[in-house]
Amino acid sequence: MDRRRLIAFGLFVLLALAALSLAWGSYQAIRKSDDLRLRVFEVAAFVRGEDPYNRPDMSYPPAAPFVFTPLIAPFQPLALRIFWLALNLAALAALCRSVLVLWGADWPRTLQIAVVLTIIAAKPTRLGIGLGQFHLIPTLLVLLAIEAARSKREIVAGFLLAIALVKPTMVVPFLIYFAFKGLWRTIGTAVLTQLIATFTVSLRLGISPVRLMSEWVRNARLQTSAGVIDPASLVAKIAPDLNVSPFFLSAIVLSIAVWICIRYRDRSELGVIAVCSFISCAFTYHRWYDLVLLVPCFVYAIDAARRSVGARAGAIAAFAFAFATIWVLPNNAWDGTIAGRIHEWALVASCYLLFALLIFELERERPAGRRTLELSARSDRSDAALTPNIGRDLSSSIKSENAVVSARS
Repeated sequence: MDRRRLIAFGLFVLLALAALSLAWGSYQAIRKSDDLRLRVFEVAAFVRGEDPYNRPDMSYPPAAPFVFTPLIAPFQPLALRIFWLALNLAALAALCRSVLVLWGADWPRTLQIAVVLTIIAAKPTRLGIGLGQFHLIPTLLVLLAIEAARSKREIVAGFLLAIALVKPTMVVPFLIYFAFKGLWRTIGTAVLTQLIATFTVSLRLGISPVRLMSEWVRNARLQTSAGVIDPASLVAKIAPDLNVSPFFLSAIVLSIAVWICIRYRDRSELGVIAVCSFISCAFTYHRWYDLVLLVPCFVYAIDAARRSVGARAGAIAAFAFAFATIWVLPNNAWDGTIAGRIHEWALVASCYLLFALLIFELERERPAGRRTLELSARSDRSDAALTPNIGRDLSSSIKSENAVVSARS
């Protein structure tokens, strides 16, 4: 089979997987949307003026009812599920577009299509869509905020970030990136908008913001070991009798993120963004659907393979393919079986290997300042090499002209 036919066959397989993934997710979204139902109960309680944190499933911060109410309250159940499905599909399309703008603008068209189809076919994508989750939207809003900040629209970036912070477990590590870029207007706008939303909810319910925050933390604490790849959840699975504070582990992971941003602040900006997206997955609990946060990591690995040559390029591409296979593969039918446990730990291993690859790529890059100095040195050497030649040429020219003048005389 020649290369073109192999590429066409691969794209056909990915297209089939993406279509099946969207069909399954859309069917579950229309039929069930189990997590969306929880948001409906919480919004209904808020509209009635009741404390939504009386429900243990309410693990969103106090600003959440301010954002969710206009998106949920006006709709009847079936219309709401259809609307939320449309919202998630639009977010998925915009997420794919943002990924290509930031990482894949110069990729070949076939590679762009393959990556987009892989993102659509991924289990986190279809699982979150089927549950009616708020997972694609925060991921998209963070990338849009990065795009806006890079275009000097810092206030717009702040508003986008403020909405995304309705799910802070997905977004907080990205604040480190914005801080080290010196985008204080973006951070200030996001924080101020969140505070306004929180005080609005507080006034509506007649409950102090401090009490609302404490109730939110209480509910969130119940889920701190329910994740997939975060250290707290892994410790709970490996050594359930070991009493380690999830908040202590989260603080360690966030400290690592700060150190990485400091060390590599003069390296690839898109690489640092990808690292922050992994930290967002690992610093606290996340279930399968929130692993859409790995999209920037995955596309950065693809770009690293494309920028490499020889055996190294092949090795990175092979790893990216293996990770994508685990990421896409459905494993619901295997839960509780040996195959299910193998898949679960293969995912954990591949995620942390992906993180190691990101760090390795950032370490390989030369700092921007050093690259500038090298270019300047090369320019100086070129000028120095040119100057004697110019002098010799000018001297020869003058001698030739003098000889011609003498001969005429």
